[in-house]
Amino acid sequence: MELLKNTISTIVVSLAVYMGGTAVAQNMTPTKVDAEDVINMLNFAGYNLYSFDTRSIKFDKQKDRNCKVKFKAYLYERGKEPKRIEEFTRVVGVQNYAPEKLIVGSRRVKNDSVINVYTNAYGFMSQWAELKLRPTEYEGEKYVGRALQLDKYDVMTLQFDEQKFENGGFTPLMLIYPPYKGEDGFYRFCVWEGAFDAKMDNRVFEYLDWWYVVGVEIKIKE
Repeated sequence: MELLKNTISTIVVSLAVYMGGTAVAQNMTPTKVDAEDVINMLNFAGYNLYSFDTRSIKFDKQKDRNCKVKFKAYLYERGKEPKRIEEFTRVVGVQNYAPEKLIVGSRRVKNDSVINVYTNAYGFMSQWAELKLRPTEYEGEKYVGRALQLDKYDVMTLQFDEQKFENGGFTPLMLIYPPYKGEDGFYRFCVWEGAFDAKMDNRVFEYLDWWYVVGVEIKIKE
């Protein structure tokens, strides 16, 4: 009987120590900010940035003369042919090698009617350019997400999937699109899961009235 009492007492004391220790351990400890924290803050502030590894593009210095990199933007409207934005198109460089990485991103200020697009080809040069936005006339208060940040020039950006390089061909890199009204009448900002490539057959394109595609043309001359 005495042994049972001692055993119970030991268990009770152990639980008390464990519970007490757990309570003390529930702290908020200062830690270092990591890259993901910075990226989340920049996204919230209107900055988005996407990277593409292009080291697999071969440049033969024995036969290839140069490599020209040109970033382009196209405006798509429902029922119309894509329109190239002439003011955006610039040759960012001609070198005797191919770029190892491409960077494309955007910066937008709330309620501003333009979006600033950043493009960079490593080893060539960087540039900023503007694209004009169209207002979204919201009907009522039917929208999903981002309600407190809503403004009539709100847009989202997305990175295109990995694609095969074609010498001199246009490769889409970033999509810029506005909120759209779904079948339920609610305005949305998301896209459906699945392929997101140059075919642009994701279901989101069935609902968009307009959108921009920012991409690159890399031409290697022999």
